[in-house]
Amino acid sequence: MKKILFLILFFPPITQSFTNYTPSQDIDPKDKEKFINSDSIYLACERESSENKIEDLLNNKILQLDRKIKKDVESRFKYVVRYGGDKKLDEMLAGKSKIDITQMGRYKKNWYFLAKKISTYVDDQNRVLQCNSLVGKEINDLENCYYLSKSNRSYSYKKYSASDSYFISSSNRLDRETLSYYTKNESNLGSTTHKYQCYLSNKDEINILQEKYENFLKPLQDEWEKHVNEWIPKEKEQRNKVKI
Repeated sequence: MKKILFLILFFPPITQSFTNYTPSQDIDPKDKEKFINSDSIYLACERESSENKIEDLLNNKILQLDRKIKKDVESRFKYVVRYGGDKKLDEMLAGKSKIDITQMGRYKKNWYFLAKKISTYVDDQNRVLQCNSLVGKEINDLENCYYLSKSNRSYSYKKYSASDSYFISSSNRLDRETLSYYTKNESNLGSTTHKYQCYLSNKDEINILQEKYENFLKPLQDEWEKHVNEWIPKEKEQRNKVKI
């Protein structure tokens, strides 16, 4: 028993980890060019549970801030000031910070919009290239790219990572008929699922949606900047007291 304990303490077991992708993300260099140069299908997507729709953005809807939202903006600002770190504070001091809507609790689901670009080129393994925007970022920033499996009914993707002590699974599926889209993330700690409804769009409309989205969120950003502008003189004064 003592010998086994000695071996565990001084020679701990090697933890093995791995990551699998479905479909494989290894692409022939020749095919990469075909994917990049392919014509594309564009989609604009809204959260199914959201009170705000793609049509609302196109019709110039502006976010209305109630007392609770304003209170949450203030709470988020105080949190960033306390825990955000020097980089965040320097950005705020330079007037370059934006509120992170992904950290806005129960309200954020109403402000999520996505855009997607899917290649019309399909390789011999039935893969297409999808590029999409990230939640809370610019809708027309289609730089998050990976390969999907194309079937008669859907486009799909799954990533699974695991070791001796954890697992993380990310998957998504786009129905080709209804254009409903869902993402699911699972791990040892639990799971989250988000559902979206997508609509056929085009590159020009995606750019217009980004402009409309910025306008939609402007009251939220203005509320954030109000707190930033009140904080800047106090922060400068505090920094000027630093002697070394």
